[in-house]
Amino acid sequence: MRIVAYKRITKKEKIAFLTLALAAVICIFAVIQHVNTPLQQQGSPESGGSGHSVKWMGVYVPWGENTYPDYYVCINDLRDNIQMQIAIQINNQENSGYYFKIEPSGSPPLNWTITPMTMGYIDVDEMKTFAYNGASRVNPWTIPEGLKTEQINLVVKAFYDSGYTQLYSQDNFNVTFHFIDRKSGWTILYNDNFDNWSTQGWGREWNYWGGSILYPTSEFYTSFPCSLKLSYPIMSGTPGIRTWLVKTFTWENYWGYSEAYFIFSFRTDEWRTGEDFAHYVKYDDNIVFHPGLALTPNRWFQFAVPWPVDNTTTVRIFGSTWMGPYDFSSIYIDSVYVIAR
Repeated sequence: MRIVAYKRITKKEKIAFLTLALAAVICIFAVIQHVNTPLQQQGSPESGGSGHSVKWMGVYVPWGENTYPDYYVCINDLRDNIQMQIAIQINNQENSGYYFKIEPSGSPPLNWTITPMTMGYIDVDEMKTFAYNGASRVNPWTIPEGLKTEQINLVVKAFYDSGYTQLYSQDNFNVTFHFIDRKSGWTILYNDNFDNWSTQGWGREWNYWGGSILYPTSEFYTSFPCSLKLSYPIMSGTPGIRTWLVKTFTWENYWGYSEAYFIFSFRTDEWRTGEDFAHYVKYDDNIVFHPGLALTPNRWFQFAVPWPVDNTTTVRIFGSTWMGPYDFSSIYIDSVYVIAR
């Protein structure tokens, strides 16, 4: 899931920049920030209590689409402070280089902390991508109405000098967050936690045969005692193979709902980017989410994506790749929910 915000340069508006997320973690395939150690490692609980190590999730906007995304954050099982990470891509189309800075525009909403971040010098016709991690919110812990929407206002500024004192121009944008409490007012239609040591209906697909393996494991998990792992034997594979996790969720006996979300925890030892190999989620044949950036490997990320109500939907989560005997990636999923109301 990636958020894209792009403003073309004009004589009156001197800076052009692209904001994306994705990942979501913030919410387009919003992308998230990991600030803590993994929730569970080697089958042992993390000291200091439970909680995911990242706090961002979102809804996918197709590559190149010039819109701002909304972010969807499931608050359950997160830590006290929800740290957001928003990807900012700045493309300097002016005839001179400038020093760029992102900061809050006005006062942040209640329970939010938004701090400035300098991004350094960007030359003429240069494009740079940054992860802005200066926005965080206190976890509300419970949302009686089940969903709460908040908006933060940010501004990107261009300066002549490295001291960021001589302003050249600026541009404002808003980011909207939808916080979901799956324990309040929602019906849990599906919950896959793999704790019975089965795949619980998940399978695998690939672009061509390559020997991938799918199995429950206690190696890492968010729900004791295991998660579901997709990987390859070290010496078995076909270079360039891509493998998806896949499951069809039926809507039979679930009619009458008007809003639903797909929530899942995801971990990989290597985040791949680009349209061919990026990690993403498909509903049937449509990409609905991708993080937009390569996230930190070997950390659990929790994502939330809007779900199409009243439809039987096949979910595909990409993925795992094998490029050679010692160049392959593994993925894990756990704590999978479909909730509706």
